[in-house]
Amino acid sequence: MPEKRTVERARKKARAGKSPTTQADEFVREEIHHVREGKHGARSTKQAVAIGLSKARRAGVKLPEGTPPMPGKPPPERPPMPGHEPIQDPPKPSTPPPVPPQEPPPGYRNPGNARVREAFL
Repeated sequence: MPEKRTVERARKKARAGKSPTTQADEFVREEIHHVREGKHGARSTKQAVAIGLSKARRAGVKLPEGTPPMPGKPPPERPPMPGHEPIQDPPKPSTPPPVPPQEPPPGYRNPGNARVREAFL
């Protein structure tokens, strides 16, 4: 149950014409203080925010529903802004074709083979 001061502050903000999220801020603030004091077992500030928003809804604050996006579903793609087109990489130079092995020119002989032949004779 929220404290009376918290409810009064939220109603005061409602009378001042503040947005519903600003009104719910008081409940969230109270819950964060409770977590810091160790009044209940919420372990993180995210849990405190969730509890505070729940208390605000129970107290009559008209909060927007706000459905979260589906998990694993990518966000819708937006068209790029004018003048912000993606930069394209420059084209890579083509590699030259492989060079086939050449035959030795006429009159060329391998002296290594000749020595081997002479050793066996």
